[in-house]
Amino acid sequence: MEQGIQQGMEQGMQQGIQQGMEQGVEQGRMESTLKSIRSLMKKKGWSANEAMEALDISPDDRIAIAAQL
Repeated sequence: MEQGIQQGMEQGMQQGIQQGMEQGVEQGRMESTLKSIRSLMKKKGWSANEAMEALDISPDDRIAIAAQL
């Protein structure tokens, strides 16, 4: 029984680590995208929508991104 608990804990930790890494990658991707949008807006004088169009950002992602600009 104790061995089963230990295995369960190890599996839980591995899953937690994996989820954390995936979230970190996604957060980094979002930060990079936001930086690119802000740069285009500043340097080209574009609106957020124009910058997102130029970067070929999907309509679903635009909603989440616009909330962070």
